[in-house]
Amino acid sequence: MSFDRPLLLALALPWVALVLLGARRLARHPLGLRGARLRGSVIVQCLLGLAVTLAAAGARVVRRDPRLAVVIVVDRSRSTDLVPDVDARLRALLADAPGSMRRGDLLGVVAFAREPDTALRPSPLARDAVLPVPVAAGPRDDSDLAAAVLHALGDVPADTQARVALVSDGDETRGDLRSAAMIAAAAGVPIDTVALSRPSRRDVSVTRLRTPARLEQGRPVDLAAVVRADRAGSGRVTLIRDGRRLGDVPVRWGAGEDVIHLRDEGLSPGLHRYEVRLATDTPDDDQVPGNEVAAGFVRVAGGARALVLSGRASQGGGEALAGALRAAGLEVDRVGPESAPSQSGQWARYDLIVLSDVRARELDPGTPALLREHVRELGAGLWMVGSDRAFGPGGYGHSPVEDVLPVTLDLRQHRMRGRVALAIVIDRSGSMGAPTRDGRTKIDLANEGAARSAAMLAPDDLIGISHVDTATTWTWPMSAASDPAAIQAAARTGGAGGGGIDTGVGLRDAYAVLHGASATLRHVILLADGDDAENSDGCEAMAREAAAQRITTSVVAIGRGHDEGNLERIARAGQGRYYLTEDARSLPAIFTEETVTAARNPIREEPFTPRLARGAEVLRGFDPATAPRVTGWVVTEARPRAEVLLRAPEDDPWLARWQVGAGRAAALTSDLDGRWTRDFLAWPGATSMMGQVGAWLARGVADRGVRVTAAADRGRVRVEVDATTAAGRWDTGLDLEARVLAPDGSTVRVPLEARGAGRYGADVDAPRSGSWIVTVTSAGQGVVGVTGAEVVASAEVTARTGDAALLAEVSSRTGGRVRTDLRGLYDVPRSPRARSRSMERALLWAALALLLIEVALRRLPAPSLAPARAWWAKRSQRPAPTAESDGTDDALAAMRAKRFPR
Repeated sequence: MSFDRPLLLALALPWVALVLLGARRLARHPLGLRGARLRGSVIVQCLLGLAVTLAAAGARVVRRDPRLAVVIVVDRSRSTDLVPDVDARLRALLADAPGSMRRGDLLGVVAFAREPDTALRPSPLARDAVLPVPVAAGPRDDSDLAAAVLHALGDVPADTQARVALVSDGDETRGDLRSAAMIAAAAGVPIDTVALSRPSRRDVSVTRLRTPARLEQGRPVDLAAVVRADRAGSGRVTLIRDGRRLGDVPVRWGAGEDVIHLRDEGLSPGLHRYEVRLATDTPDDDQVPGNEVAAGFVRVAGGARALVLSGRASQGGGEALAGALRAAGLEVDRVGPESAPSQSGQWARYDLIVLSDVRARELDPGTPALLREHVRELGAGLWMVGSDRAFGPGGYGHSPVEDVLPVTLDLRQHRMRGRVALAIVIDRSGSMGAPTRDGRTKIDLANEGAARSAAMLAPDDLIGISHVDTATTWTWPMSAASDPAAIQAAARTGGAGGGGIDTGVGLRDAYAVLHGASATLRHVILLADGDDAENSDGCEAMAREAAAQRITTSVVAIGRGHDEGNLERIARAGQGRYYLTEDARSLPAIFTEETVTAARNPIREEPFTPRLARGAEVLRGFDPATAPRVTGWVVTEARPRAEVLLRAPEDDPWLARWQVGAGRAAALTSDLDGRWTRDFLAWPGATSMMGQVGAWLARGVADRGVRVTAAADRGRVRVEVDATTAAGRWDTGLDLEARVLAPDGSTVRVPLEARGAGRYGADVDAPRSGSWIVTVTSAGQGVVGVTGAEVVASAEVTARTGDAALLAEVSSRTGGRVRTDLRGLYDVPRSPRARSRSMERALLWAALALLLIEVALRRLPAPSLAPARAWWAKRSQRPAPTAESDGTDDALAAMRAKRFPR
């Protein structure tokens, strides 16, 4: 027996003393207990005190447990695919494992690649049990052996002897297996290892690309590609900068590790991403594909760089704005949405991003979230200008971009048109269950679009959402949009069915509910597959008849096909708009754009002169008295913290700005391409104003005296900063923070710790391959540095033959065995572990029973105890005591008669 709180055992002594003292006083009292009852009461009280004391001390019953729990840790990373017949090998290993189990032994299985996952918790199994080959739960582009071993240690029961069997090729791209082995050794858990050997293959790989962290403008950049090869060879290196191929360079390398030097010139200011791709002249020299690419970043000091993204770039759109920004000293690129950057590393080179008449659906679906993070977390500037392609009409309502604008596009409470009744008809045929590139299905994205449409309506508007295949199912019957959350939840419940969509049934039912709707504007949005919209031939006449009764129809077609012509004619006959998208991920933006345009068109076209709301440095030289008139604007609402500089009629914001997170954003609610601003753009003050607003928005990097570097290693991004003062001394005491943007658009904030004089650093977990953009901010200086690091997916297959030596070292350090198979896994010397069980609950129940017995001895009259005495006497084979009174009852009766005479 053991005790959790042994000092509390001392309570037994005062308890016994109090019991004996009380028994002595009770014996002297005329009404006290006598004889056997007194002795019984003392014994019961002592036992009661003993039970309570043992419970308070945490009494435990301890016994030796000979059971053995073994957890098999199986490597399922991509490098194991190079093992010949790896699945058959693993199946044979797992089949041998249970054969030597004894009664009570436990067996568990953990599979791992980048992350560990429990495939089987330690459990008793039959010796002939068949274990399936486990699969990795997450990405297979990394091997974290240390995390897998620690996960296995957490799976074993604490009260059994434990052992880990690690089955792996030994390639470790993340974590530190030696450190995990030290933890296992300290816990007394041996690690047996089975090496999955791979045949040696000739390989040429690029292990990393060395780039200068910071470069002055005008200087060439020297790059160093580190190549590892089994034998000397030759080939070509393709150099790519910011996604643009610069050319091929013939190169030669020696056996082992070699360095290929490259040079580039003419870099503009900003962050640039370089990528090198290696190809061998002799294909037989490279038998391990997938590890010939490396990337790195270079920050070129100088002025800010801006990207003008214009939806009308092919017609010269955005040129006036780009010219004004150049006049203000910014480097400017002007492109259309089809040429917009697609990766975070390409966006990061710009300190200012201008969206000029660009629809949200024209951007890659992942771009709005990246723009939000680049502004809010990385300190870049964002400026939205435009007419019917921007703001609400452009489909930015309830998008990530709206989150960082100084104006809100929610006009539900704004003075607009009268009541709206909207019917949304969604195709739920079998084809809508197909997944898109981001994993969501077409029907999920359509439902999200319907949910966003509901959020754009006023509380007294009407909305109905139906899902149609061969029949109509009203997911949300036509009713008031007073509870957007409930409508959105209902919209997202719609799932794909089977067959095609009966377009005629869906439209007929939608028109039927709208005929009885009391609304100023009645509108239908039909979503259908462009190649699977059945029974759509007669719908054109139906839509024309509905339009005659003031019910309009817009159509959204997903993908091209033989039905898209009919769908477009339905939209034309219904006096609505037709949308064709090849990417279902743009559906939420399309629904938002259509709802705003149809239900609450926020475009106002009437002449006005922007009215000065408040002075600011960006309006220096702007004189409203001499400014030409503007002929239109988009209605928005200013956010409470936003600074409105110029106003349109009815106090609508025309030019607004604000600070959002680490960056800045502005909104100008007219176009700058001449639709509403032809005279305004010809005015000299317009160029000055546009340049000053752009200069205010652009991210300024105060990187003088600060050197920021970032490097990827073993699944982590290491950020380091070297800071010096103007006098050249180490700058200590800085309050620095790194904001790291992951490839999926998420952001991590990490404070930098002082690691020496003027040196700061932090490590950030990087579980995904791709570009990781790092912005370092100072509490007093804002952004002080921007850089990036590249986590490559090819690191998993860089090593070629595994690391059996590492596995053997781990077994040696922990007292395990190096095995070739898992036979006799349980035939090892055992050191049974102590297994304890708490007795507190049993002791407390015993104390309660003793308390009842003690009460019975004190309170119950003697005759009532006679049966118990007889039973005890019979059990102990002693003569049963008589039931005669010991005199106590007679004494009590005499006293009662004396005090209460009848």
